Amino acid sequence: MSCKITKAILRLSRFNSCFILFLAILIPIALHLDDWLHAFVYALPILTTCMNGFVINDISDIEADKINHPERPLPNKDISEFTAIIIYYGLLAFTLCYVKLFIENSVVYGYLLFLIGLINYNYVVRHTPSIKNIYIALVGTTPFLILLTLIPDFDRNIPVIIAMFFFVLGREILMDVHDEKGDGQTLAKIIGITNAQKLAFFAQFTGIALLAYASQTIFFYVIVMILAVLEGYFTLRWYQGVNKQKLIIWMRIHFLSGILFLL
Repeated sequence: MSCKITKAILRLSRFNSCFILFLAILIPIALHLDDWLHAFVYALPILTTCMNGFVINDISDIEADKINHPERPLPNKDISEFTAIIIYYGLLAFTLCYVKLFIENSVVYGYLLFLIGLINYNYVVRHTPSIKNIYIALVGTTPFLILLTLIPDFDRNIPVIIAMFFFVLGREILMDVHDEKGDGQTLAKIIGITNAQKLAFFAQFTGIALLAYASQTIFFYVIVMILAVLEGYFTLRWYQGVNKQKLIIWMRIHFLSGILFLL
């Protein structure tokens, strides 16, 4: 039983996705500053904040998820709403106390901005769903802006950070296209599904172009070429009507590849 609950909590908090973001902050700090302990201290609240944001999002989206994602822990009743609320406040309390105790004042506002951005996401979805794609793309790249204050000369990676923004934006738009039945008046519905799909793939290719601009060695140019080929394949398969949910998951490879450019 405890194993089942643990798995439900990890799914509820999207631990896999959050752990990727955790590594995206941990590894650049560790490699640039040659201090893994220091890197862990500054990456951990990113992990807990991200988990916290997914939990509160699922709590707020229970009704919509019954239509779009009935397999998720809350609509599937793998975990109770009360338990989810306890987890949310537990993660929130831990993150706030941790940031207060261990994060330097010079960068603490970046962490709080990330936390506030994730928590307020649900209000954006509820009241202004038309801007939620841009909003979550901005919030999703906030941790990389924190790196600008932690690592000397990291501003050379600004094109890569902008590329990450476009990768998140494109993927979020495609998620709204896939979830249109249970969503509000999103950007995808306002401009039309066809235009939304074109905009999403344009955003993805823009991100790839920015990575090409940021490339400095043959290795990175090869990565960019592979991403371009994959994006073409994803685009073709999307319009062929192949399992779109799986394609959206596979599109995380853009984000993961962008992390390599930050190392």
